[in-house]
Amino acid sequence: MQGFNCIVVNPADVPTTGKEKQRKSDTVDCRKLSQSLSKGDLTGIFIPCIEQQDDRDIIRTYNQTVKDQTRYKNRIQGWLHFQGITFGESEGRYWSNNFTNWLKNLSLSPSARTALDLKLQGYLQARSMVLAATRQVRILSRQARYKERIALIRTIPGVGEIRSYCWQVAPQQSLFPLLICKGKLRKHAHGLLSHLYIITLYNLLPRFLGLFAFL
Repeated sequence: MQGFNCIVVNPADVPTTGKEKQRKSDTVDCRKLSQSLSKGDLTGIFIPCIEQQDDRDIIRTYNQTVKDQTRYKNRIQGWLHFQGITFGESEGRYWSNNFTNWLKNLSLSPSARTALDLKLQGYLQARSMVLAATRQVRILSRQARYKERIALIRTIPGVGEIRSYCWQVAPQQSLFPLLICKGKLRKHAHGLLSHLYIITLYNLLPRFLGLFAFL
């Protein structure tokens, strides 16, 4: 801008002395940044374009709606356990229409019926939001700017359309979410990508074991 080459730097990547931490001020920070920049010690972080930022918002909304749906499920399950009402493990896992209809037809006292209906209404609203967000993610993942790369990523076993789209809109620095530090594995700050990579490696493990069996 205006002929100046600007970069955005992660504050944790700026070399800082103990005196500068104790005497922190705008003047000290400006001097520290200018000295580090003149020495070439600063490296700019990845800045997504406006289009990519907007695409990420769709994934964030999708993740938020999924978390809301899970919260309502946990509330209903906890309430049922408190009331001494049991159900099959498969029913509580998949929450099919038959399971929600079973919840609606439970024989309860008037107050208990009202409490469950309110929780169930919140869950159904959250589920409809998840379905709507999922449709939007699928539509966006089929755009020309993502379609080819997503098709390549989906060749990995266990990687679906939504998961591959998450990889596309993630920051470039998050391509390796698990780092080895002092002989131990530590999670990258991007928890979603860490989760996705772990699932993918888990799905690939049987193939590697089958390969080693023939060696």
